[in-house]
Amino acid sequence: MLKRLFPIATLLVSIYLFFWPVAVEPVAWQPEKDLGLIGDFAANNGLKNLRYISFSPAHGAEDLAVNSKGEIFTGTHDGWIHRLTKDHSGEWLAEQWLNTGGRPLGLEFDAADNLLVADALVGLVRITPDKEQTILLAEIDGKTIGFLDDLDILSDGRIIFSDASSKFPARDFGGTVDASRYDINEHGGHGAVYLFDPSSGEVNLLADQLEFANGIAISQDENWVLVNETGRYRVLKIGIALDNFAEQQTVIDNLPGFPDNIARATDGSFWVGLVSPRNKLLDLTAPYPLVRKVSQRLPQFLQPQPERYGHLINISAQGQVLLSLQETSKEFGFITGAVDVDGELILSSLLETSIGVMPLSDL
Repeated sequence: MLKRLFPIATLLVSIYLFFWPVAVEPVAWQPEKDLGLIGDFAANNGLKNLRYISFSPAHGAEDLAVNSKGEIFTGTHDGWIHRLTKDHSGEWLAEQWLNTGGRPLGLEFDAADNLLVADALVGLVRITPDKEQTILLAEIDGKTIGFLDDLDILSDGRIIFSDASSKFPARDFGGTVDASRYDINEHGGHGAVYLFDPSSGEVNLLADQLEFANGIAISQDENWVLVNETGRYRVLKIGIALDNFAEQQTVIDNLPGFPDNIARATDGSFWVGLVSPRNKLLDLTAPYPLVRKVSQRLPQFLQPQPERYGHLINISAQGQVLLSLQETSKEFGFITGAVDVDGELILSSLLETSIGVMPLSDL
């Protein structure tokens, strides 16, 4: 009986693996060879002195923003934006501040201390200090923004934001983490960066056909915006001045991990979180679309998974690696980015239930 059933079962599994409909249509590409943790990225324990601020059971404090009072704000997977203030002893205390009803990702404060939120499920949101919430932008040319991911604000109030994936919106593909896996597996160039003027409502495309357009940070001179292209392991810069508008250059490429957020440091350099090391299987199958399509039909635990490892880098505007800080014990991983505030470095994470804090003097 079993001998008769085996070929039937094999046939059914084969039909499923090769013909079951899936959303991805992978595109062949050839990544540069992953050199791993060598040279500027050599393994170290530069983040060994981290202490932690817990949001448990909430997780995924994706981005960090600092207001004029020195308070820190971050958003978690459950839709809550949390405010961190210091007590009399100088320790950070976290409290729930406002729930957007979506998934707040990128955060920035404007000149009036309004919190601007790139919410992957709701849109581009402005929240006043009194918690009045307004959706500034949810559609472009009548089409809902697919995966609003990060933003930064020019001194004149215009906003630059990333749409990580127009094809795989987080609202339709199981949330931000699962949707990002779909997009990175397909490698179809569905990411874009836009310039938005809230005073006029005008939206201009800065760049498209990007591989999961993620973190956004404007240069100190406001001539360029740096963009993390997660699916290509690189950081781009795009011109935003009159004489270089939409011009693209690569700042740094062939990174040893997936770059997530990017934020300008107080000295004009940039903090970049490498949310996970590169996946050997994902790189190996990059030239073979059929293999990647078959892999999408496998149970998720058999698909390439992000690795829990902590890695934060600091780069110059020209792409020079100034610092590479790692957490080798894997106590704190999936680092998305960082901000430096009053002598401290604050680190965010995609999946952890806490954020990390350490003195800048320990670097």
